[in-house]
Amino acid sequence: QQQQQQQPPPPQPQQPHQQAAAAAVASTTAYVAIADHVSQQFGMLGFRRGEHITVLNTDASGWWTGQSAAGAVGMFPATHVTPAPSDAGAGAAQQQQQPP
Repeated sequence: QQQQQQQPPPPQPQQPHQQAAAAAVASTTAYVAIADHVSQQFGMLGFRRGEHITVLNTDASGWWTGQSAAGAVGMFPATHVTPAPSDAGAGAAQQQQQPP
């Protein structure tokens, strides 16, 4: 049985924020969700704001592959995550998010 291989669409020109995000991935794979993402079909990764995501693969299309802390793997929009703070800054970031 012969399997058809689909060619990916040509890459779209990257916007400045996508270029910065792609550069950040080169230095880290630990990200934090900045918005909820509901998995609407098989192969998508759903998560809640604040959840930690390990980025496994990036794509210029803006759809990345990642793994949740629970072990689920799937695709999600890169605009929904930001690089996780370093351990040194994590405590300060948590203190700022807590209400007075």
